[in-house]
Amino acid sequence: MDQSIILKVTFEGTIRRLPVTRDISFADFHQQLAERFSITVPFVTQYEDLDKDIITFDSDAELNDLFSTIEDTSKPLRISLLTLEEAKEAAKARRSASATDAGNSIPQMDNLICKVSDLVSAMESSLKGTESVDEGCDATHARAAPATAGLRGMADTPMTPCAKPYRKGLFHGLRQYISAFPSGKSGFKKHATSVSPEVKVSFKKLVRYIKKEEDTGAIVSALKDNLPTFRKWLVSDLGDQGFPEEISIHVIVTALHEDLLPKVGEHTTSRITSFVSTALVDEGVVAILRKLRSLGPMPWENGFTFSRIGKQGPRGFDVHHKIQCTSCGMRPIVGSRFKCTNRKNFNLCTNCHGNEQVAKEGMKFTECKYVWENVLVDVRVPPAPLKIGDRGPRVKFLHKVLTDAGYMNESMYLRQMGLFSTKTQAAVKQFQQEQGLGSSAEDGNYDEITANCLENMVETRDMNIETSTQASDQVEPIAVGV
Repeated sequence: MDQSIILKVTFEGTIRRLPVTRDISFADFHQQLAERFSITVPFVTQYEDLDKDIITFDSDAELNDLFSTIEDTSKPLRISLLTLEEAKEAAKARRSASATDAGNSIPQMDNLICKVSDLVSAMESSLKGTESVDEGCDATHARAAPATAGLRGMADTPMTPCAKPYRKGLFHGLRQYISAFPSGKSGFKKHATSVSPEVKVSFKKLVRYIKKEEDTGAIVSALKDNLPTFRKWLVSDLGDQGFPEEISIHVIVTALHEDLLPKVGEHTTSRITSFVSTALVDEGVVAILRKLRSLGPMPWENGFTFSRIGKQGPRGFDVHHKIQCTSCGMRPIVGSRFKCTNRKNFNLCTNCHGNEQVAKEGMKFTECKYVWENVLVDVRVPPAPLKIGDRGPRVKFLHKVLTDAGYMNESMYLRQMGLFSTKTQAAVKQFQQEQGLGSSAEDGNYDEITANCLENMVETRDMNIETSTQASDQVEPIAVGV
């Protein structure tokens, strides 16, 4: 497969062809564009998707998503470069055009506040994996202060709890705030309709990604931990008019990145910070944030507690997430996974593999007891390198090896299984220090030197166990006379 992609890049009326490889990072891609067009000011990269929406991308994940959708590499992909000011003006023009079209072809909603509340409720139920409660517009408003109340009225009128049982989750308190926005020209309706399509698309992509992740609860919990930091930024750095300054956006994005990286990994952190960067240069989003700030204390500042999102599924080194037994439908497969080597996407659990009534004639299977055995075969330790923020089967393998060696225990990675967290880094660092690798290995990073030393230790341990087993088998039984 050809790894080269031809781009047609436009900047200030100039069009140039630019060949790139699929594995290029966004940082290198951005630098090539700046050098090719001699750009010395900050700029954004955009493209038009199949739905005719203008998509802004500024991360490795979004660049990979873009390249993965390209089937015909012989047809150039069109990329537009805009300065920050040009991007803002273009977005404003598209919003105006979108609002005009909407007024001509789409009936206006009788109560936008109710619809937004129902949407947030559906998002919450989707993330929790539970059925959405159809409470209707009246029930939504029963949970909050009247939508027509002003900001002063909201402060005086306490929000009454919903009459129906309702499980508190991530969006429960936030929905009350959304419902309590005044509905006049200065209220939420005006600002909600001005949010750009780019931000909406970016938000939808982020929600889909979080829902598909194995540790959805851990991601939401990490975001919750950053809410006080974000509230502080709203008060001190958002400002009262216009867009936030670029340095101000950089401050909150950097703070989020540093806190999220050890908790959810590089890929998830990149997606979240990319969305925040996009949203904070959107006129509608900034207006909504200023409204939220003016409403006073946020839900989490009034003692509101966030429950865990959804039921926690099985966890362990032998839990094969996203893999389903073709016969009985077990998902995920827990225990040994029997992967068919001569038939695509055919897997069996232990019970079905041993069941003679399950048709397996002519099929060959490979047993994968642990999740990493699908990609790592006949190795004693995971390949290097690994560092903080990495996640996946190799990290799970490392957790298993360090646990067997006595440097970790299950409680250190149960809630973040497969993530190279600060606790994993501390365990690797302890191993390096005890093995005298401080001068040659990077402290806390799992590099080649650390991997070789760990492999020698595991090999020695296995040989001792094998020798001990053979010795016990060779002991002759003692004859007892009668």
